[in-house]
Amino acid sequence: MKTKIKTKTTDWKILKWVAERSPKEYAATIFERNMVLLGKLNELYQGYKKGWKDSHNFTVDIECPHCNKGFNCFSEECLWSLALSSKKSFVCCSVKFRGKNYHEVSDYDCIDSSNCFFFISYSHANAGISFRCPGPDSSFKKKDIDREYHACKDFLKGHIEWAKKPYWGTKYTEEEL
Repeated sequence: MKTKIKTKTTDWKILKWVAERSPKEYAATIFERNMVLLGKLNELYQGYKKGWKDSHNFTVDIECPHCNKGFNCFSEECLWSLALSSKKSFVCCSVKFRGKNYHEVSDYDCIDSSNCFFFISYSHANAGISFRCPGPDSSFKKKDIDREYHACKDFLKGHIEWAKKPYWGTKYTEEEL
């Protein structure tokens, strides 16, 4: 029988539950993907500070190991759905890493794309980081760009911290995934 945890737990409890039931190798994939993205985010930020006038995108072909397991986000077998006791799709996007969730660092919820500057994209096949240069008509402020950079940085560092935890795979069985 699979154990479910309550949705009112902290995000670290959710992350621990998912990690314990995931193969240990997933941690290495998550660590590598987010280290590469963090390095690229820092490069993009330095370019912005040097006065870049155009947009830049970077993609790494390292998948999300949970997404790439062969079932989709609508499946009752999804560990994130089990951890959050939810039948909704993409519930993993609501889990916070260092206080930020995917919706807060992607351009998914960006109403005015001319004012979204740094953002992350994850998919089952790859991950990316982007810098969208403010247009001449943009009402951006430097602090807005800095805030987005730091939000993305926190989100990526949260994944890296999670990947380093010792509990990966401690409750994993082939039946789990």
